[in-house]
Parts: sequence; structure tokens; C-alpha cells
Amino acid sequence: GITSAMWRKFIGIAAFSAVGAATRATLGEVLAEARTRQLYAALLAEGVAVATAHGVGGLDEYAAAQASRAESLPKASTASLARDVLAGRPSELEAQVGAMVRYAE
Repeated sequence: GITSAMWRKFIGIAAFSAVGAATRATLGEVLAEARTRQLYAALLAEGVAVATAHGVGGLDEYAAAQASRAESLPKASTASLARDVLAGRPSELEAQVGAMVRYAE
């Protein structure tokens, strides 16, 4: 349903934005290093756990599938939030990552 789809989008964006902003790395760089790859996978899994705690079903395979899907995306990809952080512009960090933290509490 729409709720599951919205959570999938939210989880994917929050994880990619957070790891990109924290590491200032492209997707290819994130995936090339074991520690950042693991961080990205952990953020996806944590997002699924938060969604599940809020009663969202059907996400059992989402974290693994999204991490795998990232392999097929352009390696130079960056999240707009990460680009804003790098440029010193106002970002959506609080709106995206902060929201996930608040949902987790």
C-alpha cells in the first residue's frame, strides 16, 4: 500500500542522505569501502526496524534489496542533502534524518 511505499522512499532517502552527508562520499566511494558500505546497510536496516515498529509491514527484504540495488546506480551519485552540506547551504538533514530519529524514539 501507499504507507509501505512512503516508508520505503523515506528509508532509502534518509539512509543515503545520512551516509553521504557524514562521509562526503559518492555512492561509489561508499560502496567501495567496507565500513561505509556496512554503515549504509545498517542505516537501511534501522529504518526498516523503525517502520516495522510503527506497524508497517512488507519490508522484510527491503534493506537487503535496496543495498543490492545501489550497486546498479551511477557510482558518482550523491544525495541532494549531501551536496547541500558540502556546499554549506541549508539542508534537509533535520527533516530527513532527524525525522527518522524522532520516529525511532
